Parts: sequence; structure tokens; C-alpha cells
Amino acid sequence: MMKTIGEYTILDVRTLQEFYERRIEGALLIPHTEVEDRADAELIDKDAVIFVYCHAGIRSEYAAKILADKGYTKVFDMGAITSWSYETVSGT
Repeated sequence: MMKTIGEYTILDVRTLQEFYERRIEGALLIPHTEVEDRADAELIDKDAVIFVYCHAGIRSEYAAKILADKGYTKVFDMGAITSWSYETVSGT
């Protein structure tokens, strides 16, 4: 799906430590505990495509629901980064 969409945001909802250990390149970090407060300021376009992931799939489901409840229309829960079979990056 990512290959056919022009623009999208990949949202990592894990902790900062997890983000630095391994992440999808270009992902935006907003920990799941902060999505409610930060989404409107950092994810301006509520009709933009947003792919959400975490470590095991639980936090991404929670964050995706928050975004949908806030009016975001194209939110996709990717689930766990452990299921991501493509390249990742690490470090700061």
C-alpha cells in the first residue's frame, strides 16, 4: 500500500528508547501516552494517510483509535515492528 500512495506519515508510538533502538526510517515518534495531546499540533492534516506501529501491536491499536476519534480519516494500524520485514534504522 505504501508503494502506491504518494505521501504518508509513519507514526511510531513506542518510547524514545525503543525508537532509538530500531525504527522504520522516516517515522515520526509520538509515544502512545502523548498522542491525545500532541496529534493536533504535529499531524495537521486530518485527511492525510497515517500508518501507526509499535512493538507488539497493542499501543498502535490504542493510538489509531485515538486518532480516529479525533477525526483523522485515513489511519492504518500496522501493528508490530517485529512484523516489519523491510529495512530499519537505529540510533539518534
